[in-house]
Amino acid sequence: MAKLDVTVSVKDDHLPRFGELVEHMKKSGLDVERQLQSAGVVTGKIDAEKLAQLRTLNGIGSVEEARGYQIAPPESEIQ
Repeated sequence: MAKLDVTVSVKDDHLPRFGELVEHMKKSGLDVERQLQSAGVVTGKIDAEKLAQLRTLNGIGSVEEARGYQIAPPESEIQ
């Protein structure tokens, strides 16, 4: 199954436990790519069926899926 790119935010009151939360995210199936502790943000990839479990972790503020987009080539009529 394809993995989804996600951005996870940690609730402010849980920032002192940031490292512990990252470990819980990993155990929930998140392949961590970046940890931005000062911002309380973690990015990574996760299987779609494990997304709900990640969202239920105590201390998680939100889990956002990355959105893709595509623009028309410069030579196209509509810009």
